[in-house]
Amino acid sequence: MKLPFQAILFDFDGTLVQSNQIKRDTLFVVARTAGATDEQFAQVFDDHPRYDRFGLYRELLIRRDYAGDIDAKVDELTTLYGELTTSAISNAPEIPGAEEFLKEYSSQIPMYINSATPEASLRISVEKRGWTGFFRGVYGRPKSKNDIVDLVQKETGLPAEQILFVGDSVQDLESALDNGCPFLGVAHEPGWHYAFPENVPVLQHYRDFFKLASQSTTV
Repeated sequence: MKLPFQAILFDFDGTLVQSNQIKRDTLFVVARTAGATDEQFAQVFDDHPRYDRFGLYRELLIRRDYAGDIDAKVDELTTLYGELTTSAISNAPEIPGAEEFLKEYSSQIPMYINSATPEASLRISVEKRGWTGFFRGVYGRPKSKNDIVDLVQKETGLPAEQILFVGDSVQDLESALDNGCPFLGVAHEPGWHYAFPENVPVLQHYRDFFKLASQSTTV
């Protein structure tokens, strides 16, 4: 089969696995252990929708005038968050057709994961699903998504326009555009809001991957 791209970069949560809601719910569970109400944490979330868990908990503690070591408390909260989410995400439903797609095509085209999840936790989730062998690399924090694109370019020797970026968020799209990668959106997880521009091809089942990927552009 003639493939339209020479490598594929996948986000993980919401792109291969239906785990966005799990992660959001767990953010609130952990915030409660710091004495915050759901309303207080929701305000932090609304004010800083692009913050990761580290930034959200730091902002929450600042707003609550936390008197202790903020860095240590952020570490405590994010560690708890990681422990709670890793098992749940490992057992979360896949985006329809994801595993079958990975099994069929991972031997034909290099595949990588590019996630904002801390890399150690990400690797555990991927391993528990039995997916490690599908990917040439599984990358996450503290590397940025742009750093990971650069890393994959160096590993493969491919120009960005030959690396398809697959993701479920506008941040994924922006990273793809920043680096000159073609982009394919994923919008499946029930109850989750997606806001891709109209010109972005969007997948809901991996059986449609190549048809939609052929429509992706770097613009």
